[in-house]
Amino acid sequence: MMKKNLLTFLTSLMVVTACSETPAAVLEKYDSQLPEGTFENSSGLFHGDIYLKGFSTVTVATEPYCLENCREFDYVGFKILAGGNKDFLTFLDETRNEQNPDPFGFGIGCLFKDNISYTNHSDEHGMKQFELTKELTGAIMNADEQHPIVLHLQKLPVSAGQGAPACYSHFTTVEVYLQEI
Repeated sequence: MMKKNLLTFLTSLMVVTACSETPAAVLEKYDSQLPEGTFENSSGLFHGDIYLKGFSTVTVATEPYCLENCREFDYVGFKILAGGNKDFLTFLDETRNEQNPDPFGFGIGCLFKDNISYTNHSDEHGMKQFELTKELTGAIMNADEQHPIVLHLQKLPVSAGQGAPACYSHFTTVEVYLQEI
């Protein structure tokens, strides 16, 4: 328990010290190599595709709604260095939570051996499990601040919410668009 509290404290400290930039400053860093994408908020439903430059992070996620003997997972996040638009930044702000407190990051899913696995909820597919290939997982996990990648993400509309599992991702599709830019 003490190890978990220390990890939470260190993660919070890193987020507070590393995220001194405003959303406007992040938008100003928009890399001209990145396509604009179609991410938007229409009638209160965030959806569309977006291209983001960044790198992976890993935190420990605990099984939601669990009170005793809870399972823990290696939760893979993505720290954004460039890209996005105003609707996407609003979406990040509205979906920030205990599992993903970073205002310039989001969760991709949980790492199980050589694959990232995640659950996504959309009107088109309902609640569905997805798994990234070993190669795609490797590309995401090998990215760091000095060697970022560009992800192409797609979020399908979802009009009714429900409790999210530990390995949830807001994105239905996760693809590498560019490596080593």
